[in-house]
Amino acid sequence: MRVSILKNINRYIFLGLSFSLLSSSAAADEYSDVLRRIISGSRQLKTERAVADAESAENMTGLNLANPEVEFAYQWATPGSSPDKKILDVSQSFDFATLSGGKRRVARSRNALVETGYQASLQSFAGDVDRLMTETVYLRQMEDLYEVTDTLLQQLDAACRERLRLGDMSPIDYNVIQIQCRNVITDMALNKIEIETNMAELDRLGGGHTLEWNSAAYCDWSLPADFNAWIAEASENTPGIDIARAETELARQEVSLRRKEGLPSFSLGYTSEMIQQDNHFGMSLGIELPLWGNHGRVKAARAAAVAAEARLDDLKYMQRAEIEGKYKRAAALRNACKQVMQIRNDCGNTASLDEAYRKGAITVDDYLGQLIGLLEIDKRVIETERDYQLALVELRTVAAVWRE
Repeated sequence: MRVSILKNINRYIFLGLSFSLLSSSAAADEYSDVLRRIISGSRQLKTERAVADAESAENMTGLNLANPEVEFAYQWATPGSSPDKKILDVSQSFDFATLSGGKRRVARSRNALVETGYQASLQSFAGDVDRLMTETVYLRQMEDLYEVTDTLLQQLDAACRERLRLGDMSPIDYNVIQIQCRNVITDMALNKIEIETNMAELDRLGGGHTLEWNSAAYCDWSLPADFNAWIAEASENTPGIDIARAETELARQEVSLRRKEGLPSFSLGYTSEMIQQDNHFGMSLGIELPLWGNHGRVKAARAAAVAAEARLDDLKYMQRAEIEGKYKRAAALRNACKQVMQIRNDCGNTASLDEAYRKGAITVDDYLGQLIGLLEIDKRVIETERDYQLALVELRTVAAVWRE
């Protein structure tokens, strides 16, 4: 019995050490593919895309000149006086804001702001999905570990049940093993429920389509090695910066537009007055002087532009500091992962433990207790890796990795 338990336990410990390493295989590429399928199938994003397109289309309206005006009048003369009179006037008004393309540039800037808003929503959605998938990978790795632990406890239970039959163990001590077995079974059941709940939520986020994804591999995205080069690019392309930059450009175009709206507008037209045997034809010219209608609007637009630029500069500084903090945290967790894995590797040599068991220096429950302790270290490895991967999720979100 001693030899058979020893062979089985060594096999299970090897599994407990290696299953997390297998998760970094080619299956990691599937993670990104699944996430992008969820993004492409999302009903929420499709709705937001339609709303953004509708708003963009609305912004491109009203950019042409005003409609031409046609006026016809018929005037009856009193009996015995001059003949009846017919009047026809046709005119077209012109304004510099339209002729110069100022209105169209403002509309395009508004559309750019709409698009950056949609991209920000997409990145936020992708971050939520990324985080949920990372948690699911962690739960699947924990499921593997629970299975290993359960097998170990079943081995321990069989050995203790034999000792109980031979009278070498008290029923109270045996009950302790039974409680441990039941606790692991409960944890396994709860862990499975969490996996099913997460998968149901991922199906919902993906538009209700069932995902064929059973991998226990994290996203194949590593912490950038050159921090300074990476943060210079990442801090300039975050969703928040894109929105602030679009708002700044819109404010600048608004200043230009309001200046042009302060210029006089004019109208050209054709006019005619027709009386029997006395017709008159000619041209008409009208000028509208914006003496009061545009008062203070340019000043207000300038103030808004200054505020937008100040907000952009402040956001750049804050975003860089935030990303730098997230990067340092992720780097610290990466180092913690390496340290915990090194501890696990150092403790993984069971040769001396095997020798002591063979010589009868330790009992089977002491031996198995030591091996279960190694599985607790495995659990710590998985949890530390999970924390590191969640830190990477935050970096991927702020760096807009999933941008369309």
